[in-house]
Amino acid sequence: EINVSNALFINTYTIANGTVQLEATKTLTGRELKAYEFDFVITDTNGNIVATGDNSEDKAAGVASKITFGTIGYTHNDFASGATDNGNGTRSKEFTYWMTELTSPGNAVVSGIDFDDSRFKVVVTVTENGFGTMSTAVKYYKLNAAATVGSTNLNDYTTEVMTPNFINEYSATP
Repeated sequence: EINVSNALFINTYTIANGTVQLEATKTLTGRELKAYEFDFVITDTNGNIVATGDNSEDKAAGVASKITFGTIGYTHNDFASGATDNGNGTRSKEFTYWMTELTSPGNAVVSGIDFDDSRFKVVVTVTENGFGTMSTAVKYYKLNAAATVGSTNLNDYTTEVMTPNFINEYSATP
């Protein structure tokens, strides 16, 4: 006969980290777009840089080039505060970022190019799925028509877009 009245069972629950890779496009009118010619940045709402990117391919004038950003990672610790219990064994938390173009790529002056001063709000919803995994969903928003250009008021960005597109214009200078 075995006595198990003092048996202790310990279960450990671990969660795999989650990641997201944000997307955007770049269009240059007036001349051909060269790969790695323009730089972009993703910042959190406190201004901390969380990812950088650049246009990754040559394209003809007026044709959009993909912008490649670094991966943003999330861990279980990111849910320490502010997470919403979804009532079904899952928890979610929204992370808000700004996506902008650097006006002087690589710290060089680019003659004849009017830079795009667009700012896009990016909302990433990260969900702990209750099965040891995380999933992410991304929404991009552009500045409302009635708002001031360059606004950092999150409420001024409610028009959802599929993919942010930065558009620059080149004009030959004499």
